[in-house]
Amino acid sequence: MEVTVHHCAVVVADIDRGVDFYCKAFGGDVLVPPLRVRGGQALMGGADGSFFTVALVGFGSAAIELFSFEAGAPAWAKRPTQSLVPHVALQVADVTASLGRAERYGATRVWPRVRMVGSRSVIYVSDPDGNTIELIDGPLSALAATLVDIQAGVEVQVNAEAVSDAR
Repeated sequence: MEVTVHHCAVVVADIDRGVDFYCKAFGGDVLVPPLRVRGGQALMGGADGSFFTVALVGFGSAAIELFSFEAGAPAWAKRPTQSLVPHVALQVADVTASLGRAERYGATRVWPRVRMVGSRSVIYVSDPDGNTIELIDGPLSALAATLVDIQAGVEVQVNAEAVSDAR
């Protein structure tokens, strides 16, 4: 059975601002422009008569689905994440350049600077609504190799600090 990541979803306060941010900051493509959905409680929970707006911004073969609740939002949609997990990870060619572009469009740093994790550059930022985004300059296979090294007892450098298996 073949499985791939299809999309992930985030809650934003302003759907147009969210679409604009992900398109301008990271080069996403609008696959579905903002669409207002009535009867949201049947799909997402929330109060009777609730409705939300949804949009889909594509990145290669996957997408970020943006939700904005305008009336009767479910309780889960009212609590921003404010942490490193969960997060959306975007593979970029140049972390520093992508960070600069993201900050120009409203992102704020979660980490104060770009860090080297093994041989990969990584930084976490928050979008204008507080959703956490990881910017990383290597393929998924490089992250997997770093984690396998840690599991095997190899110390991996994170800037000047060694990271190892805590077991």
